[in-house]
Amino acid sequence: MQSKTFTHYLTAILKSLLEFIPIFLFIITFEGVRHNFFIATFVMIIATILFTFYSFHKEKRLPYIALFISLETTLFGGLTLFFKNPAFVQMRDTFYDLILGSVIIVTALFNSPIIKRFFGHIFELKHAIWVKLSYMWGPLLILFAIFNEYVRRSFPPFMWVKYKILVLVITCLFGVYCLIKYRKDIQNFDEL
Repeated sequence: MQSKTFTHYLTAILKSLLEFIPIFLFIITFEGVRHNFFIATFVMIIATILFTFYSFHKEKRLPYIALFISLETTLFGGLTLFFKNPAFVQMRDTFYDLILGSVIIVTALFNSPIIKRFFGHIFELKHAIWVKLSYMWGPLLILFAIFNEYVRRSFPPFMWVKYKILVLVITCLFGVYCLIKYRKDIQNFDEL
């Protein structure tokens, strides 16, 4: 039974980690091509677009969050490449985290948590748990936006990439924490 539980956790975590593939590829490319921000940005744009199509094909539904990320990445990444200025793709994360964090909180305030629409196809949770998760994730994303802007304005691009690695680790650990905290509330846990 314990092995089955571990397998369920691992499967749920891996499903969530798929969304990070474009940023993982950005970091790997950035580190592998002598800190070339522009090649890494191009790779991230292509990976994000491909991931959006993959999500649509796999889930047979319009993946709203992947579509939003794809549009935002293409716009800000395109501006970075066109103007040869890394600030645009760095600002993308500020806007993304601030907008998403705010929307998550506001929709929870109106008792209609948007994260249920984003992740309800993966996790079956009671409405009250979706609201609680909204009040956990929303402020975290807003905090990420504030720190992203601080790091973007205060440090060179290679330090911003290091900061992104830290954000990825924190996001993954926080996701695992939420999964463990609410594992008994996941109604489809045996199906994950």
